[in-house]
Amino acid sequence: SLAGRLILGPGMAYVELYQVESQRLRAGDRSHVIHWLVHIPVVAAVLYWAVVVCGIPFWVYITWFAYPGLSLTMLRSFAEHRPAAAAGARIVVVETWLPLRLLYFNNNYHAPHHAEPGRAWYELHRWYSDNRDAFLEGNEGYVFGGYGEQFRRFLVRPKDAPVHPGIAAGPA
Repeated sequence: SLAGRLILGPGMAYVELYQVESQRLRAGDRSHVIHWLVHIPVVAAVLYWAVVVCGIPFWVYITWFAYPGLSLTMLRSFAEHRPAAAAGARIVVVETWLPLRLLYFNNNYHAPHHAEPGRAWYELHRWYSDNRDAFLEGNEGYVFGGYGEQFRRFLVRPKDAPVHPGIAAGPA
């Protein structure tokens, strides 16, 4: 459900990130160490600024800024893909209002993004608007009229329950 994704998802993502990165290090894979050597001081600088300079308590920063920020990312990606036989039908379009389009760099136009991943983010809205019928035909009408529609439909209900093609449909 969307509620589960927004409330539990960020915590689960942090745990999974820690597990994956720890496994890489234990396996001798040091390919990401340079990224962490850049990331950690940047995070420390942001935390210093927020906690010391701005006087925001650490727990407030984590619970009211960092965690909800990851929840917003998980909102955008909640319906990005769905299980469907045709590859084009798996990719969503969310027709949302300007502030969320800007926040997500128009990645709510996910079908156009997949059609031309190299197209600049700021061109996606116009390109989609000019070719809306073709995109919706190509993704078999997988469209939401905004993120509010996702809340209404999937807040407490699962969006889908995909079955991996390699798994049998029923007991043998």
